[in-house]
Amino acid sequence: MERGYTHSSSARDAYEALSHQQDSFTYWSVGATAIGTAWLTSIVSAVVSEYAIERGHAQANADREAEEAGLLAEQELAATAEVAAHYRMLKKRFAVTLEYGTDDGRFWSIAFDEAWERDRFWDWFSWQTERFQEFADHMKDGDRLDLERKLLKEMIVTEQAVKKQGPGAGGRRPLRFWRGEV
Repeated sequence: MERGYTHSSSARDAYEALSHQQDSFTYWSVGATAIGTAWLTSIVSAVVSEYAIERGHAQANADREAEEAGLLAEQELAATAEVAAHYRMLKKRFAVTLEYGTDDGRFWSIAFDEAWERDRFWDWFSWQTERFQEFADHMKDGDRLDLERKLLKEMIVTEQAVKKQGPGAGGRRPLRFWRGEV
C-alpha cells in the first residue's frame, strides 16, 4: 500500500496514528494478504482520520485551557496591581506610601518628621482612594517630587475651603473630622 501526502502535517498524522497501532500490524498484514490492499487502505485511512480528529479536539481543549489560564493570570495580576496607601516608618520618618498589591510594590512615598504631619496629610489623602491609580499613572511618567507638591497643594486648598465653610477641626489637623466633602 502506498499513499502520497500533499502536506507534511498529513504525513506526520499518518505516522503518529500508525505508531500508536503497532499491535495491529500483524493482523493487518494477514488481512491485506488474504483480502487485498484496498481493505487495508480503508482501515488505515479511518485510523488516521480518527487520530487527526482526536488530536484536533485535544488541541482545542488545550487552547481553551490555556486561554482560561491566561484570563485567570490576568485577573490575579489585576488584583495584585491594585493601589493602596499605607503608613510606614522610612528612615525614622513618618511616611505615607502608595503601593501595588504585590510584595515591595511601593512606587511613591511622602515622609514627615512628626507623626501629626503625616496624620494631617492622611486626613485629606485617605479620601482620595479613587485617585490612587491616577497617582500611579503619574509616577510612570512624572517625578516623585512633582506628585508630592501637587498633593500637598491640593490638601492645603481643601483645608482652606473646609475652614471657610466651617466644618473643619482647626489646630494642626483641620481635616480631622472632615468626611471628604468640600
